Amino acid sequence: MRIQISLTDSEGHTEMHPIDVEAEMPEMGDRIIDDVEQAVLALNKEAIRAAIVGYLEELSKKKPEMRQELMAELSRLMPDSTRLT
Repeated sequence: MRIQISLTDSEGHTEMHPIDVEAEMPEMGDRIIDDVEQAVLALNKEAIRAAIVGYLEELSKKKPEMRQELMAELSRLMPDSTRLT
């Protein structure tokens, strides 16, 4: 599955971030609709986090003076991440 996230900054510049994700979707069960919905919501959350992390990493390269602020934001979004170090 491929999810595409577009991020637009305050100046109107848009960046597209395609995210490839894999997931097992239930095919049977009493609560199949709920189970599929939960799986899709989890994928969306991970795709959005991945896009934001990628955006913050690229921004920190372009604007080194913002690195500390961006690292704090990244840590908030992904507490277990070792990126940007």
